[in-house]
Amino acid sequence: MKVAYIPHKLEDKDGARWGENTVMRNLIANSSGDFEIIPEYDAWECLDSDYDLICLHNLSHTAMRRKRWIRGGARLEQLLKRSVSAFHTSDFDELYDLPNRPVLMGGIRGYNGLQKARGILKCFDAIHVNNHNLRDEVLKHGARNAYVLYPGVDMELFKPMPELRPDTFTVGWSGDTSKPTKNAHLIHSLGYRNKIASKEYFIPHDEMPKFLNSLDVYVHFSSHEGWGMGVIEAMACGLPIVSSSAGSGSLLSPDWIVNGNPREDGWILDFWHRVERLRKDPVLREHVGHRNREHIKPWAWPNLTREFEKVCTALIYGDIR
Repeated sequence: MKVAYIPHKLEDKDGARWGENTVMRNLIANSSGDFEIIPEYDAWECLDSDYDLICLHNLSHTAMRRKRWIRGGARLEQLLKRSVSAFHTSDFDELYDLPNRPVLMGGIRGYNGLQKARGILKCFDAIHVNNHNLRDEVLKHGARNAYVLYPGVDMELFKPMPELRPDTFTVGWSGDTSKPTKNAHLIHSLGYRNKIASKEYFIPHDEMPKFLNSLDVYVHFSSHEGWGMGVIEAMACGLPIVSSSAGSGSLLSPDWIVNGNPREDGWILDFWHRVERLRKDPVLREHVGHRNREHIKPWAWPNLTREFEKVCTALIYGDIR
């Protein structure tokens, strides 16, 4: 079966700078013999190809360049002579700027994304989301079908490198500092030496394991999160993590999850106490980090690629439940 996978930025085809091209690259690398997952960067050209299914990671920017392709679902399906299946994992801030409502949207990232997208959910054959609560909401707002397909982690790339651990206790964070819900500024409130990976302090994906292994503790402050790649990559590196309960932070042991809202009084103090407990006990850090790596193994890309292929098979053959 031939599956076209379309990320949103043509200029990112070589760099895989952010998450969606990393997802595409790992799905291709781990696909089975029954699937040929082909990277495509021009949605319009897919119309004349013999793909069995088109996966749209994020169409917001593609849509800006190819407006004629998204004028209506009926025209699209007529051209393809098949249904179009869309999988969405990224935000679509530019979507509202389009003069006409697109049929193929840029994706749903959490509940803010859902509020923008709910009017056009029914235009898709299937929607992909990163958690079960959001799946329920997507279906409630009119989606034909929705699947939870988690982004995975490369366990061979992201692995413990104890020799890189710092001499001075260091905490670290990664993500988009421009998004208020990430609460990136809170890392400075902890009072420890800290390191950040962001768009401003960009680290290529292949170099992220070295960044993570240069930390003693990874921290995650999000008040709202669709998933959160940083947490699962830090887990794969065998790091202890202190986190909010948002997104992939929920995978951690309850001892290291700070419940409530990061903007509430006392929240960051509760967070600090957990980090401080880890700072004082190197043996505990090693034990928690080892447990995190073992716990994240089911999220390795080979396992999640099989789940992705099951959904593709169901959509191609019409077995959509």
